[in-house]
Amino acid sequence: MSGSTTRGLSLIKSIQKYVQAKPNQWDSATVLSKELAYEFQVKLDYVGHGVIRGKFTVEAGMCNSFRYLHGGYTATLIDVISVFSCLSDDRGKISWSTGLNMLLLNAVKEGEEVLFESTPLVIGKGSVVEVTLRTSKNNQVAARGTVALVMGNEHIQKACGEALYLNLDGN
Repeated sequence: MSGSTTRGLSLIKSIQKYVQAKPNQWDSATVLSKELAYEFQVKLDYVGHGVIRGKFTVEAGMCNSFRYLHGGYTATLIDVISVFSCLSDDRGKISWSTGLNMLLLNAVKEGEEVLFESTPLVIGKGSVVEVTLRTSKNNQVAARGTVALVMGNEHIQKACGEALYLNLDGN
């Protein structure tokens, strides 16, 4: 993950610890871990300043019955990436989604590689993040989602931080 920020690298370590400790949670089992082997299904290339760039290959478990990337998987990926996008920013804190709008623009077949990138539009007590998925073979936009998030208070930050194994200070 060349160029990732210190906070971004700390976030990745925290996510790995969370996936190992809680492999059957929706986010860890669906988006983050591959066959519970504690390696990411999505490969992260850059994490920091609210931006996350990565890629994944569409596998059977991500597809609908026609072997195309399922809209539900796409929505989950956009949601999870947007939360981590907020956390990777120095101002970011634990937040949860309050709204998700998604456009599915082009179908992606099983076996194709997908590139994704998050872009923070607003980071703060109320954050907004845009996530774009593109096919790697022709850079065509497959999906774009905009997620609104709200930041929890200090009590929530502490409780959720412990539950999610978050250590964004690198210690």
